[in-house]
Amino acid sequence: MNQKLGTPRQRCANEFSRTPLSGTSLCPFKGPEIAIVPVRYALDRSRYDVNPNMLKPLARHARWARLPPLKSRSYTLRQLHEGFVYVFDETAGTLHEYAYSAHNAHLQRIKWTSAHIGQNERSGSDAGQPYLSYPRDHVLHIAFAPIQWTWRICEHLRSHEDSRKRWMKRLDLGSYSLTMNEPGTLPLGELATAVADIDAGQVTDDGRFDDTAIPSREPDRTPEEPTQDEWVTLGADVHWLGNVPDKDSALLIALDDPLTLVRDLGMQMAGDIAALQHWEAEYEHRLKIAGDVIHLCGTTAALSKAEEADPYLAQQYLIDAEGYLEQYELEERIYEENATVAPEAVEMFRGPHHRNRRSATLLQGLIEKYGKAPNQADIDTWLERSKWRREIDLKAARQCLQQQQPVHEQLLQRVRDTRTDIQNWALHIGLEPDALFIDTGYPKTLLYLQTIKENLTTILEQDKETLKWLTAQENKATTLFGTQRYGFSPAIKAALDTEANKLLAGMGDVTNLGTRIGELNNALNHRDFANSAWYKALDATAQATLKAMRELASGAGKAIAQGMLSAAMITNTQLSRTEPQTLPILLRNLLIGQLLGNTPEGLAIDRQFMARINEWRRLTALYEQQLRSLQQAWYYAANRHDRHSLGIQLQAQNDRIRAHAMALPDLLDFSHQRYAEQFKREMYNFFQAGKNVAKDWSQHVRQWSQRLGIHGAGISWTVITLNLFNTAFVWSDITRDGKIDGKDLRKLGYNMGYSLNLMMVLYLEAPWEVVRNAKPVVINTKSISIMGRSAAYWKTQGNHGWANAVRGFRVRAFAAGIFGGLAAFLEVRELQDEIEKAKTLTDKTLLKIKAAGVIIMGAVAAAPILSALLTGTLALSAATVALSGWAAVISMIGGVIYLMASKLINHLKQDNIGSWLRRCCWSITSENRYADTFEGQQEEIRALLEVQLCPQILVKSTWSCRFVQIGKSHMPHITQNGAWVQIRFPGRVRGSSVLFDIISSRKPLRLFPAVKVDTSIQTSFISNGIYMPISEWGNITNQRPSHDYRAPFIPEIKENHDILWQTWIPLDQEATYLELQIWYPVDVAHPSPADTGYLYQIELKASVTESTDGLSETELLVKNSDRTKAKQIFFTL
Repeated sequence: MNQKLGTPRQRCANEFSRTPLSGTSLCPFKGPEIAIVPVRYALDRSRYDVNPNMLKPLARHARWARLPPLKSRSYTLRQLHEGFVYVFDETAGTLHEYAYSAHNAHLQRIKWTSAHIGQNERSGSDAGQPYLSYPRDHVLHIAFAPIQWTWRICEHLRSHEDSRKRWMKRLDLGSYSLTMNEPGTLPLGELATAVADIDAGQVTDDGRFDDTAIPSREPDRTPEEPTQDEWVTLGADVHWLGNVPDKDSALLIALDDPLTLVRDLGMQMAGDIAALQHWEAEYEHRLKIAGDVIHLCGTTAALSKAEEADPYLAQQYLIDAEGYLEQYELEERIYEENATVAPEAVEMFRGPHHRNRRSATLLQGLIEKYGKAPNQADIDTWLERSKWRREIDLKAARQCLQQQQPVHEQLLQRVRDTRTDIQNWALHIGLEPDALFIDTGYPKTLLYLQTIKENLTTILEQDKETLKWLTAQENKATTLFGTQRYGFSPAIKAALDTEANKLLAGMGDVTNLGTRIGELNNALNHRDFANSAWYKALDATAQATLKAMRELASGAGKAIAQGMLSAAMITNTQLSRTEPQTLPILLRNLLIGQLLGNTPEGLAIDRQFMARINEWRRLTALYEQQLRSLQQAWYYAANRHDRHSLGIQLQAQNDRIRAHAMALPDLLDFSHQRYAEQFKREMYNFFQAGKNVAKDWSQHVRQWSQRLGIHGAGISWTVITLNLFNTAFVWSDITRDGKIDGKDLRKLGYNMGYSLNLMMVLYLEAPWEVVRNAKPVVINTKSISIMGRSAAYWKTQGNHGWANAVRGFRVRAFAAGIFGGLAAFLEVRELQDEIEKAKTLTDKTLLKIKAAGVIIMGAVAAAPILSALLTGTLALSAATVALSGWAAVISMIGGVIYLMASKLINHLKQDNIGSWLRRCCWSITSENRYADTFEGQQEEIRALLEVQLCPQILVKSTWSCRFVQIGKSHMPHITQNGAWVQIRFPGRVRGSSVLFDIISSRKPLRLFPAVKVDTSIQTSFISNGIYMPISEWGNITNQRPSHDYRAPFIPEIKENHDILWQTWIPLDQEATYLELQIWYPVDVAHPSPADTGYLYQIELKASVTESTDGLSETELLVKNSDRTKAKQIFFTL
């Protein structure tokens, strides 16, 4: 229960003075003593408070301590929390100790007795009161400590006046009685207006300061959660004003509490980092993709320097510029579509009256507002990207950037400001734990400071820039963060620095290492450091600190010690990546880590290290020389080396060097178990086993750790001919990959069916003419139509014309219906497969509409079957309907539907970038997007990178000409003998190798399915290949290289430039296609789940054939999902 709300007695005492009036215009300090209420400097409400604008800044008219300036918060005053208040009475020469209770704000005097002398923990039985009381003419030094002073701190402050002046607050009560303006003081009557967690009259519990290290109320928690260490409830000023003997003879004094203040900044830093990480989780991926989308689809208009400096202004200009470009594009499209309808209107708008165009108004507005506008090159680029833009919401992406970039910058600035505040306060505190009244030689107080610093470090290491600062502190400590692993003792850190330098000097001296190993090992294994020279050179305080550290590391502070080691692992990693001068720092950290980790055994130097390291260096130089020789031989194909075998040797040599690097001898290891050597051997064996690092290494490490204990009608021949051509084209298409599956047969079937249906209907025209014009005849008093009897009947009746007409009509009608219906059925089946594979709802809808058109045409095409199967009037009626003009109209409607759907499908068909844009998070159709999960986002990024890194390939056939004698003349005979191939790889493959597989295929008689040419061209692809300057891209001829052709020297390929690989391969004269499969290394581009790489099928022509699409779903003869069977091209340039 809150006991600081003010009792009735206290409220009465506040309203009515306890001291009778003795006159007017007298000094308010009438009594012999002055009441002192101590409070603490603190941070005012943060940005995460329930009401961050309700601030109580430090009063301007008072004189406050010089505190570090803050960027993220402001200072205020708050009540003390659980701790101790110490008062040294300079006048009386005595030191008084008070225990402060945050429960009721009482200060309980601990009166020292002989039993307290020399004790680090003391207690008393005084009832206490919410103020201190001292004579009005005394000079005091007052301090607050969150943890009780040890006896050493007490004695030090009592006997060192200079320390009291630096670390405690001086209060001259005599001077205050005259001026009421001593530093850090205010009259007690201003308590509610000056102290942020004290209210006037009545407490308003509004949840203030709930986000601080010491909140104003007990936090909500579940029964399983640990109890909050402490909190300080809000108070009413009457609790203090009604308790002091005379509120006019009372004051408040602000005391330092730097650790709690830094803890508050640490909690704010955690909030800032959490807010930034939450924003990144929600928007970072979308903003990254938005940038990629804008780069691909947006305007390329240049920005001014002012716009580059202001992201919001830059995005606003680009949005306005794109608004103008959209209007310009719309007008251009309208004019082009209406050019034949109203050419005079087009000329008017494109002529001197172009100002009537709305885009001209927007252009003028851009120039007036920004002083510039997109140029013609920007307009041309914009129009070229229109097909991509229709897939995404470009304006939304721009607006997201415009809105979220300032938010991101604001969140980053908050982190920067809080970081600066923490660093300033850490520098303000300095390197002396005694200034915080922390005795590092006493385990309890050392553990208190270690816990605070370890928690702060855990928070600060989440920020990269702060991590750099912490790493710098490891090198040269200017704050307690740099000495926390050394018990906050600069002396211990300096001593270990000296030892580390000595050790490194001994290790680097080859001649002395063998003779000094025993000495060095003794220094490393400092279990009995009490007898070592460096320990004896420490002062008593440092020696006590080291003993306290060892005691905590094996007892109550074990978890904190291990936490400090875990936090230090990050800074050690940073140090290992910097200059060699950090080696002593790492060794020093290793030595103290031995102590904090309480390891069961010490470190030792390998006595055979020098022999092993010399042998390792000799092998390293040998392997490197062998690698350079192999690379030289591989690069220069003019030497006619076997690049296939050289490639195998190169890969093996690279593997050998990587494995050899893992065998680097260890100078230091555990003296008996040698865990470092064991782990390195595990790494070596794992690598040699050829396992997948991404999939298997984590499990392997986990297992190793456990052992140690530690993804119709009116048709013409023209239509028939076109249909037959279409059939031939489809047959050519489906035989390119050398495979004919059910899908291919259905495609061929419905095309042939349509052709035969058209042909049969055309043949049906002749007998139908006879049947339609035939008049019924009367036989045996019965009127019989031509279709009422069979062909045989009319033949027996001697009417051979009707017999032939009936027979021909029925057969041809039946055949036409069967072929038409079957063709429609097969095409519908084909469309069903395409519907299932369609990736977007729009594609599925259009394919269904197309199928509906096919069904309508198929129904009309199959209708003649009824006239073939029925007899008499029914057959004649069915034929009349099936071959009438209305059937043609219906079939035409179905055809229009079919053609429009096909046109729309082709219009919406995209290249690889368009397909990715259709699925990205800024797609206009949400159902097409990648999953909004971590895996979906990673796949979105991977797919874009895969498109961006797609190699470009140029192929041009080479031909030979010879004259063949025909009769008396010679005729030139040209045959294909090979092809030039140029592959343009992105610069990211530099320093690695590319896997490939290549074959040639041919189509027998240019009709049958493609078959693989038996002659292998892989060897020629590698052996004839050379690197070329990128300026040679496309510069190839139809002539093969000469037989004495020698490859030029390797050209200089600049950094970040593409790499051009050019080769000539001999081909069979009947080869029709070149099929190529390319894989990138995993470290260049993460493979797709299928891992098929890039697939190309390029037709061999006398002219250049270019392909930039290696990602289409194509079935090729070369397709192979096994990288291990591929050949390599090396790009170690």
